[in-house]
Amino acid sequence: MEKTKPRLDPACKKFVNQCMAENTREVEAVKRQTGQTELTYPLQREILERSRKPWTAGGPDVSFCEQVVKFRGETVSIRIYRPVKVTDNASVLIYLHGGGWVYYSNDTHDRLMREYANRAGIIVIGVNYSLSPEVRYPKALNEVVALVHWVSENSADLAIDKQKIVLGGDSAGGNLAAAAALKLRDDGFDRVLKAIILNYPVTDYAISDIAAQRLGSDGDMLTFDEMEFFWDHYLPQKHKRREPYASPVNGDLHNLPAALMVIAECDLLAEQNQLFSTKYALAGSSITVKEYAHAPHSFLQAIEISSIAEQAFADTTDWLLQTLAEPDG
Repeated sequence: MEKTKPRLDPACKKFVNQCMAENTREVEAVKRQTGQTELTYPLQREILERSRKPWTAGGPDVSFCEQVVKFRGETVSIRIYRPVKVTDNASVLIYLHGGGWVYYSNDTHDRLMREYANRAGIIVIGVNYSLSPEVRYPKALNEVVALVHWVSENSADLAIDKQKIVLGGDSAGGNLAAAAALKLRDDGFDRVLKAIILNYPVTDYAISDIAAQRLGSDGDMLTFDEMEFFWDHYLPQKHKRREPYASPVNGDLHNLPAALMVIAECDLLAEQNQLFSTKYALAGSSITVKEYAHAPHSFLQAIEISSIAEQAFADTTDWLLQTLAEPDG
């Protein structure tokens, strides 16, 4: 029997509806002003940045600085958050924003990163990796891997504990986090990461018909057509999408860092997140799964109004602090 579509939490529904409405208004306004019917990618990004800006307001006051890192042939812009209560030799979370490898930035995910920094009392490094279609797979992945090495090798200057580096991300950023963990392990650097946080990540290019019909139609926060669009821009060669560094669910998942998987029940990616989590555990790697009923894709950004997002931040903070306190195995 086909499953019915799960009910969306009212606060989360308000978040989804407002994001979609604001984006539509911005697109129509820009088209009227410019006379363009097809908007360039820079313009599309500006619109999405403006439409998500209201959801970055509020939250804890955390100081930050911007820096450009050039390392191992890669150049990437980062933002370093240091909460008031952070200590020397601190733990660090390197965070990768979502947006289908095409959109968003540290600005759209500013509130989310400030929340993590303040709640856990750790340094958070946001990463503005290169976006598609200007660059393609595996450029962004290579930048993330290089940055992890840079953080590890410059830990003394950053005043962090190189044994407590966590890599995390949401959606496409979660994909990059999982893929980077695989790449680091395969390159012989399996000990460089203490843990990974995967917030409703893209773990597989394939989406089942059931998932697409139930959770990926118009009106959902992430649609099947949008995922097709993102994959076409990030990795046009469809045969390469099966590669583990593109679809981590297809990788050998043994000897990987302790992981936290955050799953949103009303998310097109929930099914593949569950499959990835099962394979991760069967491979002998430690994974904790937290699934949030009635939550859509991107629900963490609704922290201002959503009790579900609040619970998820609290759960992640608890898991993070517990995992960081565990001795290295």
